[in-house]
Amino acid sequence: MKKQIFISIVFLLFAGISVFSQVEVYSDTLFRQNHGLGFSGDSLIIYQDYPPDSPLPLPKDKNGEFPGEYYVERINSPEKITQIANEIFTSEEISVMADHRIWVKFKVSSSGKVKSASFGFTGDPEIELGKLVEFSNRIKEHITVKIDFDREVVVDGYVGTNYRLFR
Repeated sequence: MKKQIFISIVFLLFAGISVFSQVEVYSDTLFRQNHGLGFSGDSLIIYQDYPPDSPLPLPKDKNGEFPGEYYVERINSPEKITQIANEIFTSEEISVMADHRIWVKFKVSSSGKVKSASFGFTGDPEIELGKLVEFSNRIKEHITVKIDFDREVVVDGYVGTNYRLFR
């Protein structure tokens, strides 16, 4: 009897492992976080693209150090961000997001490629998560950011910057 229970348990373990090993983990989602109250007294809501507990490597100079101060020179096309938004959201949704002071929080490689596009709001605009995910993915696909560093970067890495939308 004990042998049959043992064999059943082993079988269930192997069956469970094979089933769960085929579960796909989606990398195209946003993690909703409530960051308490902002200066206006409204809650700060962040839809985080890249898991916040998974830090990205920093760029390095020839000495293996962070290359000092950096300056975001420009986003390749602010108009393109607006165009993408207009293709995804209704005019009412854009108006609601503008009322909630939306900003994009970029994580950008030192070469300009957007790795992560998260969104922050003051208050909760109650926008459909799927649309925010699509917006994030399309920004990563179509937008680049020109960054200047104090020293030459020899090992690519990531830095953060914010961009306010719908002013």
